[in-house]
Amino acid sequence: MTVTFGKFDLCRTASYPICMLFSGVTPDCVVQDYLKEAGFPHKADLANFVASLLLALLAIYLMFRSYRKYAAVGRKEMYIMFGYLFLAAVAQIILTTGVAGNGKAGKVITAVQAGFTVATFWTLLVNGVVGFQLAEDGTLFSTLAVAGSGGVVAIITAIFSVDAGLQLTSLAPPPNASDPQSMPVWILYFIVPAACIGGYLILQTIMILRLLGTRRPLVTLFMAVVAIAVAQVFIIVTSTPICTASNSKINGSFAGTILTGVAVVFLYRYWDSITEGKTMLRAHVMHEVVLIIYTAILDEWDEYGNNV
Repeated sequence: MTVTFGKFDLCRTASYPICMLFSGVTPDCVVQDYLKEAGFPHKADLANFVASLLLALLAIYLMFRSYRKYAAVGRKEMYIMFGYLFLAAVAQIILTTGVAGNGKAGKVITAVQAGFTVATFWTLLVNGVVGFQLAEDGTLFSTLAVAGSGGVVAIITAIFSVDAGLQLTSLAPPPNASDPQSMPVWILYFIVPAACIGGYLILQTIMILRLLGTRRPLVTLFMAVVAIAVAQVFIIVTSTPICTASNSKINGSFAGTILTGVAVVFLYRYWDSITEGKTMLRAHVMHEVVLIIYTAILDEWDEYGNNV
């Protein structure tokens, strides 16, 4: 298997949802429509459907948990990120049921799913900036910056993806091309998420080492990165072998989705651990400020009393 920059010929062996845009690429192994024997009218990927459903439920749970951490730094911003993850998982659920099919509707939903996926990674990066408290977290400005920029990224990704799937402009690859090339979609779907993960990792490493003075939370963050990396291995490298070994009943996509959920859990645990530390740090700073002001007031009062 070779991965060529800008080309989606990797869809022969990889099982990314974005591959549904390119009808001309024939996978080396396709999950069989064995559910039709049970009367299900659509071509479904049952294993990935269950994994995607679990990911959506996990996103809802983490949205609830993060929003209820009232004293936490960046709770609303994390809520927004998990919201984009939930939307991406819902779109993936629709795709795995096969209800949308492989035609125009299926390609539009694939483009929407790609948009929400890239937006999730983008809002992760923005959350990394929020942690530095350059602007007050939880304010209208901060939440709009996270949600709004994520929405813009989602729309841009979806537009380029729809174009690539339906050949709306000259940027799109030829219809039914066996080695389709779409540089904008390739960059948005692969490079941008990787850059966001790298940027978030760098920002958090700086924040942990310089502001909090501890390394322990970085272990949890590293586990999240490892989990998402292994997920890509399952999707790209082992998808076809798994499909062949299972007689075309499953491929690596379900394992990739499950490992994505594992990465999200590690990410939440990391954020939860540093948020408690940062909350206590904020409380300590406020205590010192109040103490200084209170002492200054008492000194002024004593001086005033002595003068009287």
